Amino acid sequence: MEKRDAADQIFSFLIKRLRKERPNVSITKEIMYAIWYSILGVLERKGEEAAWEYARTVKLGKI
Repeated sequence: MEKRDAADQIFSFLIKRLRKERPNVSITKEIMYAIWYSILGVLERKGEEAAWEYARTVKLGKI
């Protein structure tokens, strides 16, 4: 799987998690960019498993 495909899947998971856990948060373009680049950074530096772990455990208050 290419990194772009992995990043897309992880991004989708994290957006769904954000909508479920923080339904009152308005997901703006800036928030989406921040999430995308955070995931991509972890993916590039530490690999796919670490990026999934990040998506599962990141505190959504920091997003």
